[in-house]
Amino acid sequence: MGDDMQVTGNSMKRTFKDVAHEFCRWAESAEPKADLERWLVITLSELIHLVVKINDDGKDDAGTHEFRKRDYKEVRGSFPHLPFHWYFESADCFELEKNEVLPGELLDDLIDIYQDLSHGLYIHEHTAPSEAERFWRQAYRIHWGEHATSALRALYYYERDSVYRER
Repeated sequence: MGDDMQVTGNSMKRTFKDVAHEFCRWAESAEPKADLERWLVITLSELIHLVVKINDDGKDDAGTHEFRKRDYKEVRGSFPHLPFHWYFESADCFELEKNEVLPGELLDDLIDIYQDLSHGLYIHEHTAPSEAERFWRQAYRIHWGEHATSALRALYYYERDSVYRER
């Protein structure tokens, strides 16, 4: 297992900022990563774990910042190669009568996560860590959390099915 695949233990705790920075560096690199599916599962799980542990300061407004989001097409063009693109998911897991199935796109999920994480990193560097944490927590609740959980579920099935294909 390479350095980039180490799972953190009790002796080395990473912050949300650390994991967000690692994810954004990967997204900007266009470099292939060994065992990408596993790394994505670990990293997305770690991001979710850490963001829900951020203390809620009771403030709902993450404020406005001078962050210039990278153009979606630019990000899409520079993203590393992914193991698959499309998957299907339920539109709303609590709307049992409708039970709509919609296509999801792993690349779109990861780009949206990247955009929100990089925005928070900008806030962390140019404003205050507490404002960045508030932004990440709120953006998770309203946006990137859905993308992260959808991507995790798709990655789970991809990995599960690949194990059976290899037998």
